[in-house]
This record gives sequence, C-alpha cells and structure tokens, in this order.
Amino acid sequence: MPHTAHVLLAFVLLATGMSTLVASNPLLERLRDVGALTVPMAAVNEDIFTKDFLRAVPPQQLVAAIRQLTASTGTFVKATVDVTKTEFSCTGSLHMSKKIRVPVELTIESMPPHRISGLFLRPPVPDVTTLDSVVTELKALPGASAFLAVNLTKGDTIVAHNAGTPMPLGSSFKLFVLGELVRSIKAGQRAWKDVIELRSSHRSYPSGEVHTWPLGSPVTLHTLALKMISVSDNTATDELLFTLGRQHVEQIQGVMGHTQPRLNMPFLSTRELFQLKFTDGGERARRYYSMKPAQRRIMLDEELTSLQYDDVTFVDNVVLADSVEWFASMQDMAACMNWFRVQGADAAGKPALDILAKNPGVSIDDAAWPYAGFKGGSETGVVCMVFLLRHSSGDWYAVSGAWVNPSAAVDTVTFAGVMQRAIELLR
Repeated sequence: MPHTAHVLLAFVLLATGMSTLVASNPLLERLRDVGALTVPMAAVNEDIFTKDFLRAVPPQQLVAAIRQLTASTGTFVKATVDVTKTEFSCTGSLHMSKKIRVPVELTIESMPPHRISGLFLRPPVPDVTTLDSVVTELKALPGASAFLAVNLTKGDTIVAHNAGTPMPLGSSFKLFVLGELVRSIKAGQRAWKDVIELRSSHRSYPSGEVHTWPLGSPVTLHTLALKMISVSDNTATDELLFTLGRQHVEQIQGVMGHTQPRLNMPFLSTRELFQLKFTDGGERARRYYSMKPAQRRIMLDEELTSLQYDDVTFVDNVVLADSVEWFASMQDMAACMNWFRVQGADAAGKPALDILAKNPGVSIDDAAWPYAGFKGGSETGVVCMVFLLRHSSGDWYAVSGAWVNPSAAVDTVTFAGVMQRAIELLR
C-alpha cells in the first residue's frame, strides 16, 4: 500500500561487454552468460559487459542482484530467446531447475563481440502451462489468496479462486479515489487541469515524492492522479481524497461495482492508516478495529488529528494486515476496472485510462496486449495486483489477485511472477 507491487519488483540493470567472439546467435549466447551468473561462486566475466554498464552496475552489485532474484528458483538449466525485438535486442528467459522461468530483457552491441549494454531481470515466473496451475500456485501460498480472470467483453469468467472473498488491497484502493475524480469531472464539478495547493495536514509518508515538495505548491489534479497511480504516491492520494471528499469516495465504491463498500467506511487516508498502525505499538489500530463506523470517524477526526507527523515509527512486522486495511473482493476489483473501461470511452474519462497504463506492473507483451492498465499495492503481509487489459483481438479482460498472510511478510516478487504468468497464459 503504501507500496505498489510493480517497478520495484524488478532489477533494472543498464550494461555492456565480452572479448570472446560469440556464436551465430549472439543474443542467445549472452542470455546463457547471464544464466551462468546465477551459479553460486560464479564470477563476472567483465568482457561480456560494456564499460558503461559496469560503471553503472559494478560486478559485485550485479551478481548480488541476480542471485537475490533467483535465490529460490533452483539452478540454471537453459536460456531461450522468446521474442526478438531487433537484431540486437530481445525478450528471453532463464529456465531454472525448479520449473521456474526468469524473464530477461536484453540488449547487446551491434558489433562483435556483442557486449551486453542493457539488462532487465523481471520477477521469476512459474513455468506452468494452464491457468488452473496458476491457481494451484496461489493456493500453496501461506495465508489466504484470491484470483480472478474474466473476459469483460463477453462477460465470461475464465478462472476464479476465492474471487468473492474480501481481501486487503494495499494501494489498489487508490482506484476508488481515481474513480471519484473521474465522476466529479464528468459531472462538471472539477477538471483535470484544476489546481490545488499542497497542505501540511495531508502530507503522508513514502511511497512517492510529493511529501518532499514544498507546502503550498500548486499542483493539478491530473498530476496528483498520475503520481497516485504510476508511483503509488501516498501524499498525492491523500490530497485527492480530501479534495474530493471522503464520503464521496465512499459512495463511488458501489457505483464502481464494490459489493460491500461499508468495509471501507470510513474510507481511510494513507496517513491515517500509518498513524493507526505505527503509533502506540499498534494499539490504536486494535482499538479502531473494535469500533463501529461512527466511533471510528470520531477517532479519525479527533484523536488522529492531534498526532504529529513524526509520531509515526515504522516496524517490519505484520500489523493487523487482515483487519485494518482497505478491502474488496477480486470480483469487485474486476468490476472497478470494467467501470474505468466504460468511462474511458469519452474525452473526460480517457485520461484515467492513460494514467492507469503509465506503469503496467509486470512485463507485458505489447503485441498481444495493446493496452495494459494496472494498480497494485503492498504492505507487510499484503500484496494485491489488478489489471485491465485489451487483447489484440479487441476483447477486454480484467485480472486481479491478492495474497494476505497475517503472520509473516509475503513474497511480492513471487506473487508478481505468478500474476505475470497468468497474463501470459491468457494470450
């Protein structure tokens, strides 16, 4: 929540180099060289990377990043070139012994020895062949999980697992804030270019960068929405929430397809959630959970407003991940994305679709999916990812998944890999 499950799930490595001449398929040979770096005690052959790459990513850092990503994948078996983008760039895979595949974006120099100049390793993907196997992977995770893939154009459910069960959303709740912004613009109450000034009372905590901007800075609603969705900016979210009105966001949930909007009443800001969970040893969150909605509103308006910004002290352990959060079922989130699809048909609603497409969350095959909208989120013990996709056939799809473990942190990288594989199988 506060953190999105997307760009920060991948390692971006910009690189280049090798002195030995490579075979007739230099892209495949370089993928094999990367695969060899997953082997324990392997050393980087600096001749296969450009000097610019190694300046940006020193060998020790490179190996550490690759091994962190492949720590639970088993040993390297083979490499494949999956999609050739140009003669010297491709999307490939490292196939590992535990039936896991690591997607790789690779760019090499055009001249021999074709040193690596660009390398992007994405979260490991289970090497399964059916969506039912994806569900099996999710069911094996500790805690509770849910998943739904639906063809929105045809109204067909493709696969579902606990799809009607409310799950914590992390920052995926921000879709409802964006929805209220779209509604207010279509109603003529606001415009994307409207400007507000940043207020100290709405300053939240990372993720994001707006919390570092000077108070009083004039910012458009479009900029705040873009920050809220693309980098999951919490301060941008809270500014929008209170500009639009908490109760209006509560009301839009049902309009967008949420079947139990009372689960999010009162609709928390990110700052309020942090104040509840990370002050007083989490006792405030426990008291809040025991209250009725009217009592909760009083607590937010009176007790929390008396706290200082620096009173929040973050901890790494799970704090009421399954009880003090934002909630919706994966069916609700699919309906939410379908709402954006419908609203995006005119000029007032299309900017929301553009904003959702700014960060697709995982590696997307652009040829198969010309449009990919996404919002995800996580906190310790929670991860949720929600996608709106348009297939090359013209059909629209929604894919949503969530995982909560009240007892321990969840592996967001593993979860992202499972979600990516699900989208690949939908092709």
